[in-house]
Amino acid sequence: MPGREESEYASKLHQQAESKAECSYSYWAAGQCQSTASFQERKLEAKELAEQARREKAASAQGVSVWNQAGTFEERDCTAFAKEQLKMLINGLEHKAAGCLLRLGSFTSIEGEATVWVVRSNKRAGFDFTIEAAWAIEHPTSGAEAKGSLKLPNVTPDDLDELADMMEVQVSEAAGWQDAELRRLVRRSSEPLAERLGRLQQLLKER
Repeated sequence: MPGREESEYASKLHQQAESKAECSYSYWAAGQCQSTASFQERKLEAKELAEQARREKAASAQGVSVWNQAGTFEERDCTAFAKEQLKMLINGLEHKAAGCLLRLGSFTSIEGEATVWVVRSNKRAGFDFTIEAAWAIEHPTSGAEAKGSLKLPNVTPDDLDELADMMEVQVSEAAGWQDAELRRLVRRSSEPLAERLGRLQQLLKER
């Protein structure tokens, strides 16, 4: 038979073991799995629906999503919108240079992407497009029309002051012009092109 001291010692060890178990994660987690509470779907009341609509309207006015009302960070793909706007802004553009009228025709290609970021409730917009379009210039004396294409590779908002240097010009019909002269005239369209690309960036910010 164990003595009284041995019994008291064994009892203390048992109490310490229980105390440690209660402080352990596995013991705690096991004790929390006894809940039998069930979750049921319920319809939102009119007051709750009105509050949700108010929050959505307020978030939309700030240019952020409902889940991001603090406006910490959000990224949106606006490529499709930007391409459509770009076509409307540039297709049919006319520019006079050295007594000649330059017209930009239909786009043959628009590749790339446009993105809008919301950072701490401030909107930022950017794009990176490779643009190809047809051009035509009417000869001031003969009336013959020179034709060709231009390409702007990987244009971003930071490149708008350098479009003339970036522009690649191809001549398909010279119509009595020198190719070098035609390329020089077409590159003069860089200024109105830059203006419209800047407008595109502004439209993205307003979206």
